[in-house]
Parts: sequence; structure tokens; C-alpha cells
Amino acid sequence: SHCTVARILERDDFSNRFHNHQPIAVHEFFYPLMQAYDSVVIKADIEIGGTDQTFNILMGRNIQRDYNVDVQIALFMPLLEGIDGVEKMSKSLGNYIGVSESPEIMFEKVMKIPDDKIIKYYNLCTDIHPDDIAKIEQRLNAGENPRDIKMELAGEIVKLYHDEQSAIDARERFVSIYQKNIIPDDVPTIDGGANGLTFLEFVDALANQNAYKSKSEVRRILQQGGIKVNDIVTTSMDGVFCKSGDIVKVGKKSIFKII
Repeated sequence: SHCTVARILERDDFSNRFHNHQPIAVHEFFYPLMQAYDSVVIKADIEIGGTDQTFNILMGRNIQRDYNVDVQIALFMPLLEGIDGVEKMSKSLGNYIGVSESPEIMFEKVMKIPDDKIIKYYNLCTDIHPDDIAKIEQRLNAGENPRDIKMELAGEIVKLYHDEQSAIDARERFVSIYQKNIIPDDVPTIDGGANGLTFLEFVDALANQNAYKSKSEVRRILQQGGIKVNDIVTTSMDGVFCKSGDIVKVGKKSIFKII
């Protein structure tokens, strides 16, 4: 009774769907109200959330005022795009860097982020002082190779969750694989069975490992000539795609050994 439909429809998502004649279920209206009522019950002084929670957190301030509770301060954090550089980092989308992952995997994943996200990752994912980040941004703007700066970024992130030696080892491993073309023994493996895999079976195996967020992405990489089997570019989806002992490189940053 303290909230009007007009106030609920101020939320961009609801407003856009309403004007585009897209359905809005009644229970969807309850969510921001119940989240807001949490702030009333616990008499919240501060609520912290991502910028995607702006409407819900501000709703908390409105409902608190209706219940004569001192309104909370709202603090908003920017959202971090995942290693695809597009979607919000999410485990379900497969574009995440896990804080408990090995130094090698963590380093490789950081190296996959787009160049235009380097500074954002420095700001949100490291303890580097803003003055030093400003100097890093100047280096990028001056034309320094983004790959080299990204390696420094990857090292900083690995150090946060592991230690400095792990960061050094992860960098050396990355260089040996992707710059010196040395294939280590511990690359991810895929079971090729007795008769090898077709391309579609290989894609299914990647999906089972959550190596790529969609099968269509792998098909696109293939069509663009971005997949190599034993260092030979392949674009064919017919017949046996790979067999035991083969090394398959997908794009610039993913290597798999067929066993």
C-alpha cells in the first residue's frame, strides 16, 4: 500500500517491457519491494550493491521513509565484465576468473580480456594505487604493447590469490606456450575415445568442461580459421576431427590434448 505501480514502473526494465508490450509477471513486482522491506526490518544504515541494483536499493530508501525509518545510504559498485569483455562476469556464462583457480589458469584467463578492459581490471581487481594505474594508462595511450601490460596485470591478480613466485611461474608457463610454442604436459585433456572425435563431439566435450560459453562460439572460431590440430589450420566439420595424441588449439589462448 506504500508503493504505487507508477513508482515500480520507473525501473528501466519494467518501463521498457511495458511500453514494448512485453509481459511482466505480478510476482516480479514483489522482488524490489521485499528487498526494500529488508532495509526497514534491519534498519539498514548503508546498502552496497552493483549498479544493476540501483532501483532496488533506492526503493529501500523510499520504503524506509514510508515506515518512518532513517533512510539508508546507497553505495553502488561498477559491474565487472567477464573475460569476454561484454557480459557481466558470471560463472553460468563461463566468462569468469575463479578466485580458487590455479595460478596458471588464472593468468591465462586474465590474458584473454580485451585490451580496452585492462584499466578497468586494474581498478577493480588489484590493489595498485590509482596514481600508478594512471601511469599505466599513459603507457597504453603512448602505444606500449597492451599484451605486455596485460601480463603485468595477470601477475598482480595471481599474486593477490596465490603468491609472487606463483605469478612468476605462471608467466613463464604462458610465455613458453603462447610465444615459444612449447606444449606443457599439464594442458587440459579431452577423452578422444578409441576412434577419435568428430568436430561436433569435440565441441560437446568443450561444453562439458565449460571451456566456452556457447557451442556457436567454437563454430565461429573454426569458420574463421582459428582452430589448429597439430598446428595445422582446419575448417572442416566432416569426418574425424581429432584423435588421441593430437594437440588442438582453439583461438589464441586455449590448448587441449586429446587422450
